[in-house]
Amino acid sequence: MNKFFLAQNNKLYKNFTLKVVWVVLFIAKTLIFSEIIEKTNDFVSKHNVNYSQTLPIFINFPNPFSSETYIYIKLPQKSDCLVKIYDLFGNIIKKFVLEGEEEYILIWDGTDEKNNKVSSGGYIGVLYCSNTKVIRKIGYRK
Repeated sequence: MNKFFLAQNNKLYKNFTLKVVWVVLFIAKTLIFSEIIEKTNDFVSKHNVNYSQTLPIFINFPNPFSSETYIYIKLPQKSDCLVKIYDLFGNIIKKFVLEGEEEYILIWDGTDEKNNKVSSGGYIGVLYCSNTKVIRKIGYRK
């Protein structure tokens, strides 16, 4: 069973297994997100995708969100990475440091680095990993 690393408010909680994460997601009423992860992993297995030659997977659900969004990241190999959430003016709103694993689930609750709620609108999530940069649009509404 793959190990996940759950991060919230810049705290990394290690040694979560996929089953534990599914329970967390179910409790949070986002069972659909666990299905997205499962279907992604099934597709990869079925089509023999070699992760060492692919880009990282970087998705979030729900999008747009009102209270929190779950960001799922699957890397081609264990790697140190960084996720930054930007507003549309290019200001850094939130940072998550990812250290040495292949899979993560991050929880962003719509707060900035000082834990102030951000305003409704569009945000950009950027995953920086070695020479790779993956970008996602993230919508937030209060």
